[in-house]
Amino acid sequence: MGTISHPTTYKQKHNKINATNTNETHCFTNVSDHMEWKDSIEYGNVHNTKMKEKSVDEKKISQKFTQLSITTNTEQPLTVQDIIGEIDKIPNFLSKRSKPFKAIINEVLSTTAIIRTNEMIEQLRQIGIFTYKKIFIRIHHGLWFSYFKAGTGQLISQVEGQLDYSTNLPIWPKEINALVQKPTHINNKNENDFYMNFINDRLRVLDNKLKEYEYELIKRINSISGYSLQVQHLIETYVEQNLSTLRLEIEHKIQLIHYDYHIQALKLEYYRHHPNEYQKRIMKQLCCSKYEQELTKQEFDLLQQKINYYNSPCQSFECSSISQSELID
Repeated sequence: MGTISHPTTYKQKHNKINATNTNETHCFTNVSDHMEWKDSIEYGNVHNTKMKEKSVDEKKISQKFTQLSITTNTEQPLTVQDIIGEIDKIPNFLSKRSKPFKAIINEVLSTTAIIRTNEMIEQLRQIGIFTYKKIFIRIHHGLWFSYFKAGTGQLISQVEGQLDYSTNLPIWPKEINALVQKPTHINNKNENDFYMNFINDRLRVLDNKLKEYEYELIKRINSISGYSLQVQHLIETYVEQNLSTLRLEIEHKIQLIHYDYHIQALKLEYYRHHPNEYQKRIMKQLCCSKYEQELTKQEFDLLQQKINYYNSPCQSFECSSISQSELID
């Protein structure tokens, strides 16, 4: 089998990774995942296997909607250590119990020259796990890189149009303020350097983890004779679909970072005209009100997207893009 070359270095992909921002089932199996693979993995056609349809009561929209407030997005975000800790857990959709994943593996073994053994089945599952880790890191990297771009004045692109206020100012998101403990006495320049070092350290950790997972993934892929790009695409699509909720949530957070940046930039431009204390207070109230309105709208849209996703008739395996793979014909 021809080997699959190691992916491009992370620095070369630094900007591409952000474009790939996903959501995931929050039920995990124990990291050891000791259950044995059964020899009796079904040989039936994958078209006869359905992913269990998830039912969500639409009344929960109104219940959740009434709980929305400005505090929703002010909860402390996940630290990089938290992210790494989550990755060490095996999600249910990649566990040895998972019937949909067994169906994927069964189809791979039925349509390729890969020899069916319990050891080979476990190797394929490990490829699925490292594919999951790689995508999981990339999704979270998109959020942290948005923090970085906001703090370096690169968040707002020129294509968004000419505005009456500057959009290349370094404005650190409030989520970062919630994570760091900066010194009490610190000037603006040192404060900016402090935040920059904090973000760069966290991005470096994510970079290194991504390289580690990509290396482990490529090593496992190249060890299997008969493994193809079609097989990898099939596994990646399965993982991506199960991480779609996570992707929605991270995209939601990034949208709010953009919105908050515009508000802070507008406030700075307003203060440049030396308003009095009353005018400052009115401006602050308007910004808070507008942000709360946007936050509520974003939260509602996110909930609606999740409900549409979980209630979609195409949550069945036959309707998924996986089932359209060339391997399943």
